Amino acid sequence: MKKTQSFKQYFLALAKGNLVSQILMILGVPLLAGLYSPADFGILAVYSTVLAMGLVVSAFTFEKTIPIEEDRHASENLIYLSLFSVFISTGSGALVLTLIHTIVSIPHYYILLAALSGCWLAGSFQVMVQAQVRRENFSLIAKCKVTQNVIILIGQVMFFTLLDGYGLIVGDLLGRIVSVVLISRQLTFASFDRAVLMSRLGKYKSFALYSSAAVLLNSASIQLPLLSASVLYGEAAGGSYLLSYKVVGVPVTLVALAYSQVYYGTVSRQLAEGKSRETVVLFTKTIRKFFFWSIGPLAVIVWIGPIVMKWVLGEEWTDAATVIQLLAPLFLMQITALPVSQTLYLLQKQTSQLAWEAARLIGIITIWWGGSWFGFTIFETISTYAWFGALSYFCFLLICRKHLGGAKQNKGSTSWVDAVY
Repeated sequence: MKKTQSFKQYFLALAKGNLVSQILMILGVPLLAGLYSPADFGILAVYSTVLAMGLVVSAFTFEKTIPIEEDRHASENLIYLSLFSVFISTGSGALVLTLIHTIVSIPHYYILLAALSGCWLAGSFQVMVQAQVRRENFSLIAKCKVTQNVIILIGQVMFFTLLDGYGLIVGDLLGRIVSVVLISRQLTFASFDRAVLMSRLGKYKSFALYSSAAVLLNSASIQLPLLSASVLYGEAAGGSYLLSYKVVGVPVTLVALAYSQVYYGTVSRQLAEGKSRETVVLFTKTIRKFFFWSIGPLAVIVWIGPIVMKWVLGEEWTDAATVIQLLAPLFLMQITALPVSQTLYLLQKQTSQLAWEAARLIGIITIWWGGSWFGFTIFETISTYAWFGALSYFCFLLICRKHLGGAKQNKGSTSWVDAVY
């Protein structure tokens, strides 16, 4: 009973913070839509796509090992390894980008450079979040995320008069700087131990290799539609898609991701203690709850969304309202699967995760670029993509359940981490 209460307490701590973030985001949409044009949001879409794809592999997924490492001293040294990986990956990317730009002019060079800067900040923040997940300090995580969103909104409004469309990017960077400073002040670092760090590097190198490939494909699957909309159908179409995702996609996934962080910490402990049956029960209850809880709110959004957006944002954003309706099946299955999206990593089934991610990415590329080739309208392509995405998430849940059925670790046996490595 106590553990159940702790789980709910941790989830509510994150959910409350994410709820405030959702409210701020929704209230900020009409303001930002009035200041910036769809083309400006198209520029933000390019920045966001590069940042998101770089973020997931910035630490080579070593940050995921921080909560699951059993030895506390080794876990704290994994923070050093993860932060160093973020610095090397983003710094190398910026250096290579600059060298290429001196030889051949790269379109949107400064936007890409800003995205790599954002990736460094977001990657560092992500590492520190995982350190706080291990400490079960979820209230701090929530506070940092709320502060980040407040500063981003203020910055994007404040810098509009100075930088026009680029104010969206500068505001985002400002919010990330503040969040990194805030969370780092609450983090205590252990003494650096080179021997321990090198031993854990050898222990988790296979985990990092497969996980990095999988999360990169996952990010590509999420960001590719946004980038494809801008490239294949114009920046205005990309801006409409981005706004639709910010209005519905981001808010509905924030709660799911908050639950996912608590789920990750809880399941890692359950598996370490050999309580695989409890994990199966938690997995099943989670997907049922999120599926049925999401149907009502999404139905309301699909029904009144176009009316509200047309009234609040104006005729210029009518296409964004249509996009929201078309993406409803994807949003439903996405919010159902996201809370348990770390299951295969926790079970050390990175190859299954990688195979699923690869198959999904191939399908998305085929739909978007094939649709453009055959002359599909933007709405026809989005509709096809939404139903395919919903089906792919359903298949993901089936794969997770299958592997959970094979996890029969008993308490007192060999550690699940050591058994794999």
